[in-house]
Amino acid sequence: MLLRDDGKILGRFKGCRRTRGRARGHAGTTAGIGWHGGMSEYHTADGQPIVPEHLPQLTDDEQFEVMERWFRERYEDPAERTPYDSEEGGYIWIWGGPYEANEVLGDEFGAIVNQGLIDSLVQSLESDCFEWAPTEDEDDYADEIFADIAAISDYHANFLSGIDDVRKLVEADVDGETAPCLFRLLYINVITLLETFLSDAFSNTVLSDTDLRRKLIENTPEFGEQKLSVSDIFKAVDNVDKMVQEHLSRIVWHNLARVSKMYRVVLNVKFPESTPIYRAIKNRHDLVHRNGKTKDGEPIPIDKGHVFSLASKAEDFVKLVDEELQQER
Repeated sequence: MLLRDDGKILGRFKGCRRTRGRARGHAGTTAGIGWHGGMSEYHTADGQPIVPEHLPQLTDDEQFEVMERWFRERYEDPAERTPYDSEEGGYIWIWGGPYEANEVLGDEFGAIVNQGLIDSLVQSLESDCFEWAPTEDEDDYADEIFADIAAISDYHANFLSGIDDVRKLVEADVDGETAPCLFRLLYINVITLLETFLSDAFSNTVLSDTDLRRKLIENTPEFGEQKLSVSDIFKAVDNVDKMVQEHLSRIVWHNLARVSKMYRVVLNVKFPESTPIYRAIKNRHDLVHRNGKTKDGEPIPIDKGHVFSLASKAEDFVKLVDEELQQER
């Protein structure tokens, strides 16, 4: 996450463009034409390939599974890795999008699958979120992005500056109808500041230390699962830094269960007790994706006191993590 000169959060990556609509050929295809330009690769639940003209011959349940698999291979919840602009309260769709399930599925399957079945899948998907981003593509990450991340060394100061902005804004003189919306945005912003600190602190520390990069690789299952032929050994050695950088760019940094293990195993830094932070992250998901309501439709009350409380808890959490980090360096 990068900050403007005035301290406001712009987004995780430099030079972000707001885009909306179709990108990389994900949507707007005719039935069976994939977003890579060839025939779509449909697969059954057990991974068996199936051509589009055979899809109507499957049972409704099987067609449902094929369509859902196709969709989830190409689209994801934007919370996974799409930058979020805390100042304006919205995602920055740098990968393309946002996409709506009903439009995407209608374009792809409308000519070969019963509309009622498509509508059922749309309803199921919208219980997760209403707007979708493209899944990861190997061309998504540019080298200059990693250089930006590695160069951020004042991550603690950036966090404190952002928290100070939140405390000032929560006291802003706004009318009664607008205030709840402002409080929700600031609550979300605190979580954004927290994950930005965790991302920048870990990435900067690891990318600047050869031993830590090796420790990360040796303790990350994704690297251990990769198969490497003898002829590719030297190529892998030459690209190891980029592999680490790409891996770090894919981490969802508000997934504290995963991130805490990374800090503990690689940096020897143990997170403090964080139950209130976990609860706030869950609230953040509902505030972003369900407009402040739980999946059962119950509103999540967020007022000035909630924002101040979360800001203080996040500040205490980051202070302890940063102190341990400095002791280990």
